[in-house]
Amino acid sequence: MISNQIQILLSTLILLIVECTGEELKLVYQWTQLDAPAKEPDKSQVVFDPKDKPHQFNETFNAYGNLPMGIAHHKGRLFVSIPRRRPGIPSTLAVINMHAVQGVNNPPLVGYPEQLVNTLHCNEAYAYIPDYQWPGLYVYSLAENRMWRFNHNYFCFEPQNGRFNVAGIRFDWNDGIFSLAVGQVDSTTGHRMVYLHAMAAVGEIAVSNAVLKNETLARSGDEYSDLFIHLGSRGPNTHSSSHAFDEKTGVLFYAEVNRNSIGCWNSKRRFDADNHGIVHLDNSDMIYPADLVIDTEGVLWVISNKLPIWIYSKLNVTDFNYRIWRQTTKSAINGTLCM
Repeated sequence: MISNQIQILLSTLILLIVECTGEELKLVYQWTQLDAPAKEPDKSQVVFDPKDKPHQFNETFNAYGNLPMGIAHHKGRLFVSIPRRRPGIPSTLAVINMHAVQGVNNPPLVGYPEQLVNTLHCNEAYAYIPDYQWPGLYVYSLAENRMWRFNHNYFCFEPQNGRFNVAGIRFDWNDGIFSLAVGQVDSTTGHRMVYLHAMAAVGEIAVSNAVLKNETLARSGDEYSDLFIHLGSRGPNTHSSSHAFDEKTGVLFYAEVNRNSIGCWNSKRRFDADNHGIVHLDNSDMIYPADLVIDTEGVLWVISNKLPIWIYSKLNVTDFNYRIWRQTTKSAINGTLCM
C-alpha cells in the first residue's frame, strides 16, 4: 500500500516537472513611465524627454498618458505603439534600436520618422481589421485597393464571460472581436486558417482565408455564416487580448489578461481546455499582457502595461509598470502541453 502511494506521488511529481520545464519569457526592457531622458547624440528625434514640454499639437507632454499598447520586432528594431488616448502624446509609433541601447531600465524611445514611406510590392496582400466596438471584420485588398466587411454573431462578446479581474480590480467589458492570427498553409488547398476571438470571451473561432478574401461572398448577406467555425472554449479566465500563430511549431500563443499569463495550444491537437497549456505566468510583473507577436525568426514578444490599473485606479509611477518580454517559441513550449 505504501509502495503504491509512493509510486503515485512520484508519478505526480514527474508530471508537474514535465509541465513546468518550458523556459519562461525573458525580460527585455521595463519602464516606470515613458519619459526617461534620452542620452543619444541626436536628440532631435527623441520622443520621450521630460525636458521638452511643447509639442506639435501645442499640448503639454503627458508622461502618465503615454501608455504603450502594441509591439513588433524586425531585425534588431523594436517598434512600440502608444495610442492617443489622452492629450500630450507626441508620437503614436516609436522604435528602439536594440543594438544601440544598453541595459533594461527605461530605454529611450525614438519617434518613427513620419517622412519614411514603406513601399509594398505585393501581388496579393490582405489586411484583416477587427472592429471590437461594432463587432465586425474588415478585409482590405492592397492590390485592388478595396475593403469589405463580414458580420457574424461569433464576433460579439460572450455575456457570461464579460467579467474581468486583473490585479484585484474587477470590471465588466463587452469588447467584441479583438484579435486575429493567421495559421499555416494547407498543403492541399493552399489556403490558411484564420483564428479569431472576442476580447470578452473564452471561445475561439476559425475561418479559411479563402472566405475572407471573397468580396462577393462578404456582400452576399448571411450566406457565409456556416463557414465560420466555433472551435470551442480555451477554459475559464482565458480572456485574451492578442494571439499569434507560430508556423515553425504549429502552436497558437495567447496573451491572457485575466491570468497574467501566456497560454498556448498545439493546432495538431483537438481544441479544448484540456489541451491548452501555459508557457509563462507572473502575477507580479506581467500584469495585463496587452500584445503578443512572433517575429520572422521565431521569437515570441510580449508587452504588459497594467492597463486596468491605469484606467480604473492609479499607477505608482515609481514602480516599473510597462515591460517587454521575449523567448523563442520552441523554448517556450518545451515541456508543456503544447509540445
